[in-house]
Amino acid sequence: MTIKFANRVKVISSTTGTGVITLGASVESFQTFSEGGILDGNTVRYTIVEVNDWEVGTGVYTHSGTTLSRTLEESSTGSLLNKRCSSLHPLQILRT
Repeated sequence: MTIKFANRVKVISSTTGTGVITLGASVESFQTFSEGGILDGNTVRYTIVEVNDWEVGTGVYTHSGTTLSRTLEESSTGSLLNKRCSSLHPLQILRT
């Protein structure tokens, strides 16, 4: 699996639960996945932060629905974050 990286990508999402994430608009001064050069079907590393909890993983970007699948690598809870609310939270690609 080849992982695609991008600079200054950070978006919001109102997705709840532990499933596929629907990606929203970019956070101010950042860009969306597609603006960052991520193409349909690319695998990326990502991080999700929700208050004090965090998740790092890999996912496959789907351009048609602007979604990202989630495969856990590490998290503060030991599992995928169960996003509890419908407020907007940043999602970004890690550049490591």
